[in-house]
Amino acid sequence: MPQMSKTWSIVLFTSLAINLFIGGVFVSHWASHGRDVGRSHAFGMRGASRHMDAETRSTMQRMWSEHAEEMRPLMEAMRETRMNVVDAIGAEPFDKTALEEALALTRSASTASQEAFHAALADAAAELAPEQRRRLFAAASRHLHRQPGARRK
Repeated sequence: MPQMSKTWSIVLFTSLAINLFIGGVFVSHWASHGRDVGRSHAFGMRGASRHMDAETRSTMQRMWSEHAEEMRPLMEAMRETRMNVVDAIGAEPFDKTALEEALALTRSASTASQEAFHAALADAAAELAPEQRRRLFAAASRHLHRQPGARRK
């Protein structure tokens, strides 16, 4: 059997290493989030609605629609402030003060967005029957226990 050249050995070894790395990334993502990316957002419609009956899903969708006009500009502000942070990081010459100001605006936008989301979630939870809230709780609990570092029960 002919011997493999040193160059081909290096090429094949490098190819194997890259394939193992890429495969590891996919396996890690699947293990952390499951096959459905929506699972990674337990309180979001895609993640939580998988575990709800039609009536609960309808209540949650109505809640999101009722708050959409309020939340849409808040989400847009979040996106814009994040873009400003990225721009400040990449600016030449670098201006630390500009970055700190952009980060402060991002915190403010994030807080406003979270407050609106939490109010909407509380409104929706108040409309759910006890059994529907249990299903929402179960969906959120499964999500939290799948997070890295979470204690499994």
